[in-house]
Amino acid sequence: MKRLHISIFIFSFALIVILMGCSKERLLNIYYSLPLLNKYLQSKQQTEQIFNITEPSSHPIIGAKGTALYVSKDIFMYPNGDSVSYPFSIGLIELYSPKDRIYYGISSVADNDILATAGDLRIRAFKNSDELVLRPGASYKLETASLKSTDEKVKIYHGTGTPPYVTWAVSTDTVNIIDSKYQGYISKMGWINFAYHFQNTVNNSKLVFTSSVGDTLSQVGIYVYLPETQTLLTWGTDSLATWTSGKTGGALSFDGADDYVEVGTNNFNANSGSVVLWAMANS
Repeated sequence: MKRLHISIFIFSFALIVILMGCSKERLLNIYYSLPLLNKYLQSKQQTEQIFNITEPSSHPIIGAKGTALYVSKDIFMYPNGDSVSYPFSIGLIELYSPKDRIYYGISSVADNDILATAGDLRIRAFKNSDELVLRPGASYKLETASLKSTDEKVKIYHGTGTPPYVTWAVSTDTVNIIDSKYQGYISKMGWINFAYHFQNTVNNSKLVFTSSVGDTLSQVGIYVYLPETQTLLTWGTDSLATWTSGKTGGALSFDGADDYVEVGTNNFNANSGSVVLWAMANS
């Protein structure tokens, strides 16, 4: 196993990024959805690139990171079925680097298992303020940027939801490997991922974070990244509850009316496991 690298960035909160070099372990990342942390991450997110398409062309759209898109007005329509005329626009987000992907916080998880991935891409088409959709049976050609490695097991995944809560589902879209790039014919707009299910051989792994100064870690954001598979793991938490002292370290306090805690995507062992919590009634 390679050395475990931990980088800590401290502002009015702490952001912990963990780079795991042992790709055979199943790991869990915790993401606290807190105003200060979210505000910082959103301020660093990659800005969507906008391309205005004014006429037919055999040349692709090339993103700043190297993604290539081949589109024409004929594959798009308005949601009500009306045809699209020139000009129209294409929006593109390219998340290849760990830094860019951490700012968006999208987990590389599908069907309760981790994905080995080439990165996260988002493609949308619009005209003025109207979003466009693909015509039934239509698709567009997409090529990734040049990658350090490719794998024949890769498939195309479509993502639904809003970052960081994007759910990945495998598609039947065609994918090829051209030199050091993935090339696919994509049948849906939105989030796209070239990935495959990573075969984990370890039943359980555990990461524990504690504070030596009695802090509840309520202002800490933790991300786990596996460089060998380019996998990002996050665990989303939304809550109306407040932090207080607990049996061991911090705890969540609920008012008994409308407080709740919601846990997003995680990566527990799908075959067995347990969740344990301590609860104390105030009245």
